[in-house]
Amino acid sequence: MALESFTVRTDALVVQQYWIANHPSRIRRAIVHEVPLSAVPEMNVLATMPEPQLITTCKHIFGTVMNEGQDAWNGLGPEYHARLEKNFQVWAKNYIITFGPSMDAVIVNLKDRPITWTIGAMMPVAAVLLNVKVACRNNIDIRLLPCKHFPYVSIPDKLAAHINDAATPKQ
Repeated sequence: MALESFTVRTDALVVQQYWIANHPSRIRRAIVHEVPLSAVPEMNVLATMPEPQLITTCKHIFGTVMNEGQDAWNGLGPEYHARLEKNFQVWAKNYIITFGPSMDAVIVNLKDRPITWTIGAMMPVAAVLLNVKVACRNNIDIRLLPCKHFPYVSIPDKLAAHINDAATPKQ
């Protein structure tokens, strides 16, 4: 049974790369958004912050820097934000520091693969430029979504339409 399509958060591109390369009959289309191919050096300081400062800083980064829809972000509810606060430590100490200077060399064998790749048009391009370079080198068309980093929060209907369009076979 083939998967029609699947979406994942950015940290699963390597998994996608494996499945697309080794099981093409099972994957029709992979959809990625802003793959973290390199660490932003200024973010490394988060790993050394005490928990209260980290939570305050991450709330600001996630809520305002990486998201343009405050009402939508806040509307996720207190339960979601409480879970997110617990994840900030894991994210800061185990996620952003694992990329090293660049994952560019790790991402290979994506040419002509069924991948749809987007970046947030409202984000500073420096944070996602490597996404553009890797996608272009692998003949993957990049589309812009009218958002920052969390399209599923600020533009869920537009994201759903994009996913539907990307997952629909082209004649």
